[in-house]
Amino acid sequence: MSEASFDEIYKDLGKLSAQMYSTLTKNRSDMMQEQLREYHACAENKISELIGLMDKCPSGEKVSEYKKSLQIQYDGFASMKEEVNSRYKIYLRGCGKAGKSTLLNALLSLDEETEGSRTGRLPQTFIMELYTDDIPKGEAVVKKTDPETGREQLLKIKREEAIRIEDEEESKFAESVAECKKLIIKECENIFNEDSRKKIEDDIFRDNLKKTDIREIRWGIEKNRFFQNCILIDTPGLRQELRYTNMIRDVRGYEVDGIIWVINSGSLQKEEVLKAYEEELLEMQSVYRDKKLVAVINMYSDDEDETYRYEKGSWKKVEKKAGKIWCEKYGFDKLVCVNAKLAYDGTMSGNEKDIDDSNIRELRRIINEMFSERSTESFYKDRLKKIDDFLDSLYRDTLNEEKELSEEIRAYDRLSKEISGLILNSRSTVNTEKNKMLKRWLVDVKSRINTNSGTIDRLSNLSHEGRNVFIRDTIVKTKDFEKNVREMLSDCNENLYGRFRRVRESIIGEMSTRNDAGYAVKRFDSINTGLILKEGADSLDIGYKNSGWDIAGDIISGLFGDNGVTRIIGGFFSAVKNVIKAPEDRIYDSIKRDLAAWMDQVNMDDQIEQYGSICEGTLNEIMSQEFCTIDEARKLKSGLADFNAKKSSMVWQSPGLGELIGGCYGNDRS
Repeated sequence: MSEASFDEIYKDLGKLSAQMYSTLTKNRSDMMQEQLREYHACAENKISELIGLMDKCPSGEKVSEYKKSLQIQYDGFASMKEEVNSRYKIYLRGCGKAGKSTLLNALLSLDEETEGSRTGRLPQTFIMELYTDDIPKGEAVVKKTDPETGREQLLKIKREEAIRIEDEEESKFAESVAECKKLIIKECENIFNEDSRKKIEDDIFRDNLKKTDIREIRWGIEKNRFFQNCILIDTPGLRQELRYTNMIRDVRGYEVDGIIWVINSGSLQKEEVLKAYEEELLEMQSVYRDKKLVAVINMYSDDEDETYRYEKGSWKKVEKKAGKIWCEKYGFDKLVCVNAKLAYDGTMSGNEKDIDDSNIRELRRIINEMFSERSTESFYKDRLKKIDDFLDSLYRDTLNEEKELSEEIRAYDRLSKEISGLILNSRSTVNTEKNKMLKRWLVDVKSRINTNSGTIDRLSNLSHEGRNVFIRDTIVKTKDFEKNVREMLSDCNENLYGRFRRVRESIIGEMSTRNDAGYAVKRFDSINTGLILKEGADSLDIGYKNSGWDIAGDIISGLFGDNGVTRIIGGFFSAVKNVIKAPEDRIYDSIKRDLAAWMDQVNMDDQIEQYGSICEGTLNEIMSQEFCTIDEARKLKSGLADFNAKKSSMVWQSPGLGELIGGCYGNDRS
């Protein structure tokens, strides 16, 4: 074979290799993209399944909040598949007035009046602001969330309209803060205990502070030569009162790759700044975990001191001190000192010396180095990891919900059992007290019978009415008896009310209730004041209402008036020993029997049931208020357990070489 022929073969092999490589790359990318869509749909179905579970029961407060949170996650996750760019998202975070907006404008070379973040304002409504060239300059996309359902709505509008909406939200929020502070002053007027004042302040802010329904605004900017690989997200400054807004929920809803934490050099070691970061880190561990962290010390002085220019005066000293805090203590990957105002002014005026002295170029270099451009395959793998992380987080949260619901159900069952036991115990208590009262009284009755035995011997000589008056007023002392019974029942009622009240307080204390759930105890008090002790029986009018006394009187008359009656009765009741008892014993037995019968009619069962019903009602009310009815809670728990038992993990299904090559050889095999 000639040398020319070999050259042709090598040339053809080279073409074939290039074609194979191109085909492999394209096919692999297409397969990964298809698989990514499949996994994304799987994750969407999972969260949709969870929302469906929540929809099956009338939501209590916690179920409703979880459902809203799921809906927000669902919409946010659904929109992720529309984002085709592979750029990194970076948060700008830090305390208020640290210079985040000025730094953002300087980094992106944005004029705050026409396209940048507006400085000098107080973005207190926790609206997230994204700066991206996905949207044309001068336009914006406002993402709103329905406060009732958590459903997402997108508004594509002009920049000016978005600014107007944002200003309105912040104005309403400022009014809300002012109203809260007025309420705090009013409620704390006579409260001097610091802990009590703090609790009142927390309650008022939590219940009355405005919570915006705007989740984010995406601002359109020109193509930026500095950050082709990043989208910067400006966040409001951390302020004390804002922990009661919806910021934490919204920040957690984002998929971010890195965080730039901005610290004003003047507050480098201030306790409130360090505490703010520690609280942030504690509350949002999932956001900060495995993320790249950059600390930016904003070197700023109101009097434009020369020492706040790069490597002048105290610059190195501040840098060294900051490094010990943010890199060594808190584990930040990088730290850089920047004069944000000098950088912005220099960028807007074109003053290269100011730009150099601000050190902004070093920050850009660090960011571009840390967040270098990703290949398509790398982007797909990152996205797959995010899907997998999303599912892991979803299952983890659901497992926590299932665990919390299980604990509430266990608490419900235990408290319900306690109420049932208390009802039985209360009935027993009342019966015990009644029996003790009856025994004490019968001892006195027997004593009075013995003391008045002479009158009893002559009882047959008295008229029917006379006998009854003697038995009622002298022997039984019915008025005193009724009075003692009432006092005994009143004491029982007070004791029982205390027991049931304690159970209600236990219910309110142990169930996971809202902050204002103390209303339930007050409501119990108001209901109880309307409960009047039921007598449950007629007045103890011996001789007129109870025929037993008449019979007893007649028998006694017969015993002493005609001994033949004794023989007749004895024959008639030959098996009954009662017949041959002495008159004193017979009258005692008759009194004992009738007093016991009357006492049986006087009961507190209805009242005990009513107390128990109120307690059970409180238990059900709080359970359904916080979660759902107990039956629905059990069904939901079972559904969550089934959901968690079907956890799936996303891993690449690697295609074979044949699939990747596809029809590469085709007709070219010859």
